[in-house]
Amino acid sequence: MLRNPLYAECIRRAAQVLGGYAALGARLGRSPKILERWARGEGDGGEMVFLQIVDILQEESGRAGPPPRDATGPARNQRPGG
Repeated sequence: MLRNPLYAECIRRAAQVLGGYAALGARLGRSPKILERWARGEGDGGEMVFLQIVDILQEESGRAGPPPRDATGPARNQRPGG
């Protein structure tokens, strides 16, 4: 039974960003096996671990650069039709 699907998804993404559960475990000071369990929705590490994971994801999103512009619509600083 999934306890918190958002928590599980964030763990999976953080592991992907860092190159696996071993790297994520080293960063968080947790066992990779327990992180894999949490990523399957089998419990969680609480608020502090979640906030550390969010920090990892924010760091990575800052390195990725700005999001791509929507190709179907005008640029934000342009008027439609102009």
